[in-house]
Amino acid sequence: MTVRLERWTWAAAILLGLGAVAFLLWHIARPYPVEASEPSHILNTVLFVQGINPYAVPFHPEWLYVYGTLHNAVAYPFALLFGPTFLLHRILSCLCLLLATGVLYRGMRLDRISPALAGFGALLFFIHFAFSVTITAKGNAVAILCYLLSVVVPYAGRFRPGSLAAGALFSVLAFYSKGYLALGAPLVSLYLFFFQSRRLGLLSAAFFGFFLLASAAVVRHFFPLFLEESVLYQYYWTRAFHDRLHLFVVMKEVVVVEAALLALLAWGLWRGKKGSVEPFAAFLLAGSFLVYVAVLSPNKGNGSAYVYHLVLPFLIWAALLVVSRNREALVPRVLLLASVALVALFVGRPALQYGHGDHRAAWERVGTLLRAHHDPLCDGSLSESVRAAGLPVYDNGLTEGLRYVTDNPSVPETRLHKAEARAYCEAMTGKLKAKGFDLLLLYPEGSPFFPRELIPLYYRKVDSFSLWESFPNDFKSNIEVWEPLP
Repeated sequence: MTVRLERWTWAAAILLGLGAVAFLLWHIARPYPVEASEPSHILNTVLFVQGINPYAVPFHPEWLYVYGTLHNAVAYPFALLFGPTFLLHRILSCLCLLLATGVLYRGMRLDRISPALAGFGALLFFIHFAFSVTITAKGNAVAILCYLLSVVVPYAGRFRPGSLAAGALFSVLAFYSKGYLALGAPLVSLYLFFFQSRRLGLLSAAFFGFFLLASAAVVRHFFPLFLEESVLYQYYWTRAFHDRLHLFVVMKEVVVVEAALLALLAWGLWRGKKGSVEPFAAFLLAGSFLVYVAVLSPNKGNGSAYVYHLVLPFLIWAALLVVSRNREALVPRVLLLASVALVALFVGRPALQYGHGDHRAAWERVGTLLRAHHDPLCDGSLSESVRAAGLPVYDNGLTEGLRYVTDNPSVPETRLHKAEARAYCEAMTGKLKAKGFDLLLLYPEGSPFFPRELIPLYYRKVDSFSLWESFPNDFKSNIEVWEPLP
């Protein structure tokens, strides 16, 4: 019976994996944004290729980028050869996802999980992220790769000093793409300090602290505004979307999708030693989840991404350990099959059902409108189309972060940021009132720079049409076309 269940499980997982690959290949080839913020994530690469330092003084709100820029650095040499396109960035994201899948496989093999079971866990990990925005031009995939390397490399090196230094370096690299994914080295340090060797724990923490401070000094010298944008502006943004009850919204989703893996862990605990999980995997799972709950869960602007990025790899790792320790038991095999079914139902099905429309015609219409004008103000999600048309970009999709700046007396820079934000919004409002924009392409909520009520006083709406984005689930919204009043 267990052999037959294993075959069914593998068949279902491979079939779902093929669907994920088809979904991935379809989306990396789209010549338009498949997610609203995608254009903002390649603008830094564009600027670097043009020889422009986007983090140099003075501050340019139209270049504001609140995330790390590691993925832009990875893309830069290839962009010099092939151009800073959506296709290039998405291919690099997919390659990083494949490498991250391999790193997780290696981590599970270190705990003597069989090649077949570790392969199944790696495939389940890949499927989760191949159906998500991780395959877009965003920096998620390279950050996840560095995050996993930061814990697997020290583990593979048996926590020798060289491996701890390498893990700390990968953790710092993760910080420069997704700040919260720098958690790997701190988790390793805490695990060593409390369960292995205090000396090694302190050494790991020292490596991480040294690399982080040294890199911050270098980055501050060459890119003066980088840390302000990626730390302070991220702080403003997350405060604007702060909601402690958001944890329950996310858990409602995650518990349903990952019910079978969670049940595997519960079954392992009930079995006692026979269902045990290796201390390192258990610590990574518990530590990453506690950090998510205590620090990151209130940010409702990021949905469930935090918990999947931080916790899912170790949930899969720990659950597969339970199966590995109980190879002949029926319950783990049933739950593995159930895990594939749940991911297919709640992750794969919506993506395959809604996320495969070809919306090239609508985006070509945007390009036609832009080519007929010389100074438009467009929604940030259109910024790559604006740039490709050789027109000035006023909103890159993250420039709206200006609206969330708060004046915090304990952080002197916030007063400066408040003044910068006010000055830019006033400049955009003044240009609107002077009818300086010869076209507005905005969604119904208007622009982040001025109240929507101002627009009809100086412009008339001449048209509207629908634009689609694959994430989330073929999202559609009407773009409004405004021209100056006579």
